[in-house]
Amino acid sequence: MDNRIIKLVTAGDGNHMADVIAATLEQIPTLTLDRDLTSLPDEHSTAVLVFLLTERALDDPKIRAFARRAEPSGFPVLPVVPEHRAFDFRSLTGDLTYLGRLNAVGWDQGDQPGELVFTAIRRHLGLEPFRRDCRLFISYRRSDGSAVAQAIHRYFRRLGYDAFLDTEDEAIEPGEAVQSCIAQAIPDRDFLLLIDSPDAADSEWVRKEVTIALENRVALFSVRIGGTNGFPQVRGLAGIEWHDDEDSNLRTLERYIASTLAARRSFDRRLKQTLAKLELMVPLQIEDQGKRRLLLRIGEAPRAVHCLLEFEDANYDLMRLYRLSRGCATLGGQIDHGVLVHRGRPLSDEECAAVDWARGTEPLQILALDQVASHLANLVQPVT
Repeated sequence: MDNRIIKLVTAGDGNHMADVIAATLEQIPTLTLDRDLTSLPDEHSTAVLVFLLTERALDDPKIRAFARRAEPSGFPVLPVVPEHRAFDFRSLTGDLTYLGRLNAVGWDQGDQPGELVFTAIRRHLGLEPFRRDCRLFISYRRSDGSAVAQAIHRYFRRLGYDAFLDTEDEAIEPGEAVQSCIAQAIPDRDFLLLIDSPDAADSEWVRKEVTIALENRVALFSVRIGGTNGFPQVRGLAGIEWHDDEDSNLRTLERYIASTLAARRSFDRRLKQTLAKLELMVPLQIEDQGKRRLLLRIGEAPRAVHCLLEFEDANYDLMRLYRLSRGCATLGGQIDHGVLVHRGRPLSDEECAAVDWARGTEPLQILALDQVASHLANLVQPVT
């Protein structure tokens, strides 16, 4: 897990709020509380900049100077005001003006002081998901997975998740083509829950749903029931064994989904920051090709390089490299390079040799996030 940083931007009269934030969140692993206003966090960090907008903070020249540098940084910025209804947002002038355009949180909001502030910080740090990120798809075989699928659907709908189950909530209208609707729904989901029952592996529809999720870089998690050995396409991926304590099963599932979705959101944000850094190094045009796939045009014509970039908060594997190769092929002769960005460390020499063997003569590359900007910049041919 990457280091998480809370940059607390505060004047003296906001120290009481800063101290409560520090005390409340100090148990989070790999968390750093930082009050230094001389520098921004490292660009690859998971960080949130928390501005405690007290009276003295509004007039502090150091805070105004830091706000000027923070605005274009790409890091999430959280304005916190002592009393939400009483705060005069017209007082945010000059370098602080942009803070007034952000959705501020009041220290007084919630059942306890700071409650909504703590929730917002955890979400920006990737410790729990924003509700808008919680769109689930439940894949199952009706013959032996229906009861578990329905229990999961009911549970997550009560929590406010957008959960898709083909038999519920008019997910598919009468007369519509079932598989066509499902194929269109999965790429727009954030998570696919596979009910991995003994009959599931024999279902052509379930296999197709899992394939669509993998091809579109949708997070996948399996719920194993009935003593199955594991659905072939997801063996080795994260999952749980469904046991007799249904409430315990559901709570475990909720914790995993929440942490996974939050981590993926953080990874996507850091990838965006990395490309913003690349734009400062070379001319860059970005075209969104769908779920976590970008077509990059790097450099000026006629020397511009076309690169297909796929990214996901997951470890690399041979199938992901193969899917990148297929993606390049579907774009014909447009692609000069394909790049797969994964969440881990840079590959070792032995791993690089294995990738070289697997890709053959194809111009494919597997990179950790902190390698992306320099690698892509080096693809541009120098002007002679």
